[in-house]
Amino acid sequence: MTVPQPKTAASTMQRKPPTGISVLVVGSGLGGLTFIIEAYRQGHDVQIIEKRPKLEDFGEAMIIQAPIHKDFKAWPGFLEKVLRHTVQPSEIHVFQHNGKSLGNFPLGTPELPSLAVNRLGMHIELAQYAKDLGIETQYSTHAAEYMETDDAGVVVLSDGRKLTADVVVAADGVGSRSWKLILDKFEKPDIGHAKEDWWWTTSADDALPFVETWSPFVKEIIKFTPGNSCIDWQLMWRNPQPKWVSPKGRVVQIGDSAHTFLPSSASGASMAMEDGFSLAACLQMAGKQEIPLANRVHNKLRFERVACAQKMGFKNRQKFHTSDSASTEENLESIGNFTGQWLLRHDPVGYAYDNFQACADHLLWGTEFKNTNLVPGHTFKQWTVTEFLEAQEQGRVIEEYGDWS
Repeated sequence: MTVPQPKTAASTMQRKPPTGISVLVVGSGLGGLTFIIEAYRQGHDVQIIEKRPKLEDFGEAMIIQAPIHKDFKAWPGFLEKVLRHTVQPSEIHVFQHNGKSLGNFPLGTPELPSLAVNRLGMHIELAQYAKDLGIETQYSTHAAEYMETDDAGVVVLSDGRKLTADVVVAADGVGSRSWKLILDKFEKPDIGHAKEDWWWTTSADDALPFVETWSPFVKEIIKFTPGNSCIDWQLMWRNPQPKWVSPKGRVVQIGDSAHTFLPSSASGASMAMEDGFSLAACLQMAGKQEIPLANRVHNKLRFERVACAQKMGFKNRQKFHTSDSASTEENLESIGNFTGQWLLRHDPVGYAYDNFQACADHLLWGTEFKNTNLVPGHTFKQWTVTEFLEAQEQGRVIEEYGDWS
């Protein structure tokens, strides 16, 4: 006897006609899960693997920018679930290190609100929504190597098994093994004892010397750290990498696998999710016969926008870390509203649909194409982390053309 399963909101999703494209996603983080759900909605055949033994996440609050929760509306019932994990009111309270309040600033705008969401809550809702669609994450499945043929992407697992699909999406973070296939090298910066590992811990007391002159409130919070132990997550600074697609076009990176972010950008999670929506749409537009082109179009449509968002993180960091009291008070609006309207006024799915053909023609035939999803009035050029560090050491502010506000 078959026991009827309760109907979920996810089961009412309007799925597009099947594309016949098989997709293997490596990594069930925020970007990977967002992509796998949207890829399912776009009509692709999906499977997802994860090296960890179960769903687990770290961190507290994260910011979901307006473009993302707008596209979530195509997922019946999902946004309502996410709203249960939001912090209200959605605004940022900014203080100087000595405890002086500099004001409260809204997240986004009334017409383009951003959401402060509990990260674990968001992750759980994504995983459950995928499960409600019949998408089961294969845990304890570790990708040891990425390969490709003319017709398929291949993932070699740590136990020697091989998984293949029409396209493999590397969503497995900064340490992704996909770098070797895509760039044939991956240079890690030499920053002393830095660790890209959530399990690397240290005593909370180690933080106290850095806040010696700060408000006593901050020091007391540190002293109340449970078990006096905290995660020593070192920030890894990486130059923008314009190539996210393998030589034969069968493996593509999204999220932190392709681009890392400083927390001061308040955009890392949103950019990973935007990647997911964009890539799923590009694959649907291209069809099964043009998967390599779809991946390259997605890469072209996304890179400059992402690199500008990364640069914004460094610009914000410079403001936060080098502003003295006077300059801080003079630039309150700039410090409080640090995401920019250009970041909020975007639709990754609509942009992919509207620009796919023009971008494809540019890649295939060299016709003119210019992205319009980045800073208005800004002419993009490649930049490096070294430029920012040198400017900070010299006390220079890197000037930028365009409206970053």
